[in-house]
Amino acid sequence: MIIVDKNCSCSVIHRAWFARPRGAIDSYAEELERTNCSVATDKRKGHIGQEELASRWGIGLETARKTIDKTTQLAVRNFTESMGGRRLKPIHYQLKYRRLRCEMYVDVYIAKCKSPRGNKVATVHCTPLHWIRFDPTPERRDAHKTLDSLFQKVGIPSALIPDNAKSLTQGEFRKKAARASCPIYPIEPHTSNANLCEDGIRETLRGFRRMMSATNTPGVLWDDGLQYYSAVRCHTVNTIHETQGEVPQTIITGEQSDISWLAEFGWYTYVWYMSPEDTSMERKKLGKYCGPFFNEGDAMSTKILTCKATQVNRTSVFRVTAEEARSEQFQKLSADFESSLKERLKKGYEPLEESDEFFDGSDACDVHWEKSPTYDPYEDEGPQHPDETKEPMPDVMMWH
Repeated sequence: MIIVDKNCSCSVIHRAWFARPRGAIDSYAEELERTNCSVATDKRKGHIGQEELASRWGIGLETARKTIDKTTQLAVRNFTESMGGRRLKPIHYQLKYRRLRCEMYVDVYIAKCKSPRGNKVATVHCTPLHWIRFDPTPERRDAHKTLDSLFQKVGIPSALIPDNAKSLTQGEFRKKAARASCPIYPIEPHTSNANLCEDGIRETLRGFRRMMSATNTPGVLWDDGLQYYSAVRCHTVNTIHETQGEVPQTIITGEQSDISWLAEFGWYTYVWYMSPEDTSMERKKLGKYCGPFFNEGDAMSTKILTCKATQVNRTSVFRVTAEEARSEQFQKLSADFESSLKERLKKGYEPLEESDEFFDGSDACDVHWEKSPTYDPYEDEGPQHPDETKEPMPDVMMWH
């Protein structure tokens, strides 16, 4: 289908049609396609046409036309009104980051407590392939800050699909998306089920809660846990048919994913880390692994929880061997570590449970924990009680 630019006069097409050489063009549709009046998106001022491109690159007009149809010009500049007396407006932002061939659904997850880093909510970006990213922020109005890390670390999606929340459709969020030429298509009001982020959040929370419970992680570390577990899900093969056996991260970025920075340690396990005690020596200290640093340090920077309930960024991190874990010295160190952590975190030291009444800031809009679905047998599959006996089915007459 050909979309004619509203700025192109149809009389130009008609004159070209009637003035054509005999037998040169077979159809009116080919003449429409041959003219440079068809465009799928709005062109920026200074858009380079096929004649200019053919002259500058030394290629044919037909090759130039096909090249323009298959490429974009997101950062072209308009020189018609510029006399060289002023600096040009910088618009290279659109070429700075990777362009993704997918739409992303956006939502905000409201936590039930304030984390040690001061986070209360998390902006969630999710795709239909269940690639998901949690970016914790102190307030909902800080959602626009997550776009900077998303565009830089992952790329710019073809569109953002949020609900009708003002923090995701107006203000700085809309300005940053528009500057990157990333349109925002809000879903219909009061249709939260249409936002695929709801499914992604639900499935992530199920695995996240099991992980936190298995390791007895303090509930206030929810932001670190969600960031870590969502990254694990992005780098894990799932059963979605469209992935075709690939991990979601590979499909989104187009590059084979590396899991070195995620697979070295288990979540919230004891590790040794190097801490400079003075200028002359360094000594190993005991800490808890809380995942990698996502926006700080180098690629292998890890987030270590200390006994003072603070987090440090270290690259020299070592595993606790089985022999060390059985020693009396390590047992004493770990006991002192837990007691110091409990004293500083107070109520936040308690692990997450299904009825987290001690959490501050919970309301009816929060996403509550959900149990994993269980199999519920039908009535005709067998007795529901051990002492119950199943009656035989009556004979059925066969008609010939």
